[in-house]
Amino acid sequence: MPGSAPAVSVIIATYNRTHTLRHAVQSVCNSSLTDWELIVVGDACTDDTAECVAAFSDPRIRFVNLPNRTGDQSGPNNHGLALSRGKYVAFLNHDDIYLPDHLAGCMAELEQSGADLVWVPCAVARPRAVADGGRPFSFALIGVPQSTSSYSPFATCLASSWMFRRGLADRVGPWQAPDRLHVTPSMDWLFRAWRSGAVLRFLPR
Repeated sequence: MPGSAPAVSVIIATYNRTHTLRHAVQSVCNSSLTDWELIVVGDACTDDTAECVAAFSDPRIRFVNLPNRTGDQSGPNNHGLALSRGKYVAFLNHDDIYLPDHLAGCMAELEQSGADLVWVPCAVARPRAVADGGRPFSFALIGVPQSTSSYSPFATCLASSWMFRRGLADRVGPWQAPDRLHVTPSMDWLFRAWRSGAVLRFLPR
């Protein structure tokens, strides 16, 4: 793409879920930080994903549809990383959303702390049966380590909560397919980043 490299590359791996994808993309567009590119990588999508992304009419957003289905996030995320141009990289699951200050806050923490990767807590919404006017969702906070000063390989840190320096991807290597792992591909990648000596920092908001 022409022009200077953006500050942050956001990568969304997706497959036939435009009803949630449009909200994920909109949350990136709502970011207080505007110097970003968004790479949406379809895992051989067969629905209207291309039209959904094109409807945003934003030159910072591009859609690439892989010719062959991977069946998990590893293929699309690796392809997105190869295309990314930003100094920093962030992932966003196609059924997650960012708060408006997420990108700006993470980038500021990386620049001020010198860390290789930062992650934040996530509020996970789970639908539940509604009775007598009750709330339709329950919420749980995840990604908070026992010690806020260090990463724990036992913590669940969703990829949507990370931002890292582009060079870290070269050090850690590609996402691995889940059939080769005993944990999720995102947990494996983060563990390998930690084992490589990368400085991982928790941003508690």
